[in-house]
Amino acid sequence: MAMNALIQEGAKQLHKGELVQAEATLLKILRIQPEEPNAANLMGLLRKAQGRLMEAEALHRQAILALPQAGGFHNNLGTALRLQGRVPEAIAAYRSAIHREPTNGDFHLNLGRLLWRSGEFRAALAAIEAGVQAAPQDAELVSYLGEILGQFGNGHQAIAYHQLALKLQPGNAAIWGDLGSTYLKLGNPEAARQAYERCLEIKPQTASVGQAMLLVHQYLGDLSNQGQAELHRTWANTFLPTRPEPDWQYVPETERRLRIGFLSPDFREHSVSKFLEPVLQSLDRSQVEIFVYSASTLPLDRVSERMRPFSDAWRDVAWLGTEALVAILRADQVDILVELAGHSEGARLDVIASRAAPIQVFWMGYPGTTGLDSFDARFTDAIVDPPEEAQLSSEQPVRFPKGFHCFRPDSAAPPVSGLPALQRGSVTFGSFNNLAKHSPLVLKTWAILLNRIPGSRLIMKSNQAGDPYPMERVFAAFEREGIPSSRLELLGRTESSADHLAWYNRVDIALDTFPYNGVTTTCEAMWMGVPVLTLLGDRPTARYGASLLTQAGLTDFIAKDLEDYLRLAERWSQNLEGLSELRAGLREKLRRSSLLDGPGFARELEVALRTLWRTWCATRRLP
Repeated sequence: MAMNALIQEGAKQLHKGELVQAEATLLKILRIQPEEPNAANLMGLLRKAQGRLMEAEALHRQAILALPQAGGFHNNLGTALRLQGRVPEAIAAYRSAIHREPTNGDFHLNLGRLLWRSGEFRAALAAIEAGVQAAPQDAELVSYLGEILGQFGNGHQAIAYHQLALKLQPGNAAIWGDLGSTYLKLGNPEAARQAYERCLEIKPQTASVGQAMLLVHQYLGDLSNQGQAELHRTWANTFLPTRPEPDWQYVPETERRLRIGFLSPDFREHSVSKFLEPVLQSLDRSQVEIFVYSASTLPLDRVSERMRPFSDAWRDVAWLGTEALVAILRADQVDILVELAGHSEGARLDVIASRAAPIQVFWMGYPGTTGLDSFDARFTDAIVDPPEEAQLSSEQPVRFPKGFHCFRPDSAAPPVSGLPALQRGSVTFGSFNNLAKHSPLVLKTWAILLNRIPGSRLIMKSNQAGDPYPMERVFAAFEREGIPSSRLELLGRTESSADHLAWYNRVDIALDTFPYNGVTTTCEAMWMGVPVLTLLGDRPTARYGASLLTQAGLTDFIAKDLEDYLRLAERWSQNLEGLSELRAGLREKLRRSSLLDGPGFARELEVALRTLWRTWCATRRLP
């Protein structure tokens, strides 16, 4: 067979995933002609698929030496470097590929995505804009520009670029998925659902979109609690079935110091860190050894640096593949792995499905069950997960007696002001939650509330709220109920945490969303002296507010149904003296509550971890 034919055969086998056959074909070529650049490049792709990244890098470099003008070789080198976490080198390789083939949309897309993932947001936008200029017919590149513009608060432009991309390729499932993601980030889960459904019609086995739909249904509340649990199980069984448990070579000593791993993309300025940091700081290091596995691709920030000393070992693992990360966890001999993201962005559930540790626990970063059988336990409480609903959880619920959150307020929080209503003469309500949590029922309920309470107004603040696209949707929903935009104030992102929290000094009562409650926003509101009115619902997402308010001692703000929600809002808006007194003492009340008791929660966590370990040891025999 001629050399070109052999190369084509090897490429075809590689494309089909026939790695053994492809390797035999490519080795045959390289034995005959060791310097053949196309064969070396294909062998590099093969080694990358096998996880042998350093060999892949060497082969791509060999191909580039022989044929330096081939943009694809530079692009493939960039990917091999990216997978090793060598981001600056990967960026340079992608730029070299673009320099040689400037109209190749894939090269621009790879560069833009890597720049975005590594936190160079402005550079990512510039790179993708340049790419669209060079390759205006590349539909996926055009769509990605829409996705980035949505992140920058240009909602109308974002949707327009997605629609342009769909005109170019109406049957492209990836573009429909991008459109869904943009709608969700713009706070419109119903539109996101429709786009995701179209994606799944075209390509049913799209794992990431199926996963995104789990969150969409959480926002919409259109499934029953049982239906939501079944959807999670179906996704997990389809895309992340549990692998067989290895033969653990651990000596089951029940009382020895435990090696605890914490895996998350959010060991940084993020909501999760506000609840994790006080616990890590307070764990008894004579009882537990702490391993942090940071899966964030973004640079370390002030919170990361503050948390590092609370670990015995800190591993940056964002760029590692499944097998490499599992190997590290097993080499560290982690006894219990605590995963903190669930189905949130950046999560590594692939590692959990691979059984990286003898005991695997889910905690805090996603509401309700994950659907994965490879989790042994899930930390929760009896309000969020009542015992009678245990069968809905794929994990074994471990209920903390006082609640499973421990909050650390931001040290930059300004002092609590006096009650704004005493100066205005009427109440100002507020919600600082993600706009995607503002379901049509929420907006209608709040419009009814404003109609019932003369002179009242509502401040809504979120990262999306400064974008004209979601603002128009919110204003229209209230206008349909007879509430003019003059009674609403929509605020976007502020420069600092202190500036953000200062806006609570204009709010008298915070309104919780439903069926997806706030968590961090609820805690921050209470720290700023603002009580939160929540509706106790029929699923975990709708019970977080009740759990947090119970911890804080504010059970008078937990409504049992919609009418009670409205009634409590009216009652408190007429009791300005009581609100003022509550506001003045709420910060101190929180300080004395279990919600801010880091050492107390750490002791409960140690008991829970030790109990799980003793149970596991009881099922093992000494070797």
